[in-house]
Amino acid sequence: MENSKNTSINNRLPRLYHSLEKLEICGENVLEQVDCIMDFGCGQYPVHVFNWALKHRKNVHQYDPYWNINHYYQSNNSKHEVWALCISNVLNVVDDWSEVLISGIEAVPLPEGPQIIVCTVYEGDHTEVTKRTTKGIQQNKPLSHYLGYCRSFIEGYHWFIRNNMLIGERTR
Repeated sequence: MENSKNTSINNRLPRLYHSLEKLEICGENVLEQVDCIMDFGCGQYPVHVFNWALKHRKNVHQYDPYWNINHYYQSNNSKHEVWALCISNVLNVVDDWSEVLISGIEAVPLPEGPQIIVCTVYEGDHTEVTKRTTKGIQQNKPLSHYLGYCRSFIEGYHWFIRNNMLIGERTR
């Protein structure tokens, strides 16, 4: 797998977490239903997500193999029942994004996987041509590309796009 370490350049809370605060499915706020967050590919600046999780009383497991980060933080929330997998702008900067997504699902410590998967993707120039950059690679694929693959090959989830996020909701 191509090393995407150098693409971790933003020193602020990823947009995904602001969007997660507002995300509703079937009229219910997703964040209110979630106990734990798996921040897969958390990048060079995990402190922003950590502080966000504390503010929202969510447990968070932050993992990034390239930055050698593998931490679990437990807030005052002692529940560990409903997990969300969050992948912020990682799928678009690796050679095999489907391997990363499946690894993220498998990293959640429940046999059935996370209840919800939320991914953001920087779509680049929309040419769908993978290009090498000074920091690694950029897939340049639209969200619909990832959606089609997920619907075809990742079972047990209902996949859709909402608020510029790829979302997989575990089927019951």
